[in-house]
Amino acid sequence: MSITEHINQAVLDMASVAARNAAPKESCGLLLSVAGSGVDMLVLSDNTTDGDPTKTFEIDPEMLIACQKAERMGGAKVLGVWHSHPGGEAVPSDADKARSEHAGWLWLITAVKGDDTEHGLYVAGDCAQDITKA
Repeated sequence: MSITEHINQAVLDMASVAARNAAPKESCGLLLSVAGSGVDMLVLSDNTTDGDPTKTFEIDPEMLIACQKAERMGGAKVLGVWHSHPGGEAVPSDADKARSEHAGWLWLITAVKGDDTEHGLYVAGDCAQDITKA
């Protein structure tokens, strides 16, 4: 199964660029569906972590609330979270697994390896479940 069956290629391209630009820090954002079938929008967020931004991320809570309010008003549906692993792998860390508290949300992870990127897509609540990699 191809990752583009779940996520629009333009979203993956945007994630790759954002991840490379933010390195060595982790970058993050929300995965949205405007058209109602799969992820077709990535809304980038500031990494607001109180921890080490090279090892962890936190989506700006005000942005998350704004997107959820917009969804309730008929806007784009929030489907999940995206973040990068600079110099790492496109697999969930132990911290990612512990923080995947919105069961059923998608977690897209973009690993940055030099000029290359790799994406992994997982289901929150069971981040060990690899939907697909690209």
